[in-house]
Amino acid sequence: MRMTVDRTAGLVLAGGEARRIGGGDKPLLTVGRQTMLAAVIAALDLPHIAISANGDPARFAAFGRSVLP
Repeated sequence: MRMTVDRTAGLVLAGGEARRIGGGDKPLLTVGRQTMLAAVIAALDLPHIAISANGDPARFAAFGRSVLP
């Protein structure tokens, strides 16, 4: 029997100071009804997605993803 393993993963680069749009943590800014980061994660629709961001990783805890510096 041959088993297949899903090796597809995504990495979201979640940086930026949003200086041109008023400042703040750009991935956490709301566009429409969700944050930019939530929209990107939903659009990727992959089983394994990590977030690449500097600073305190706890600010992304609600997304339930690994945060890599």
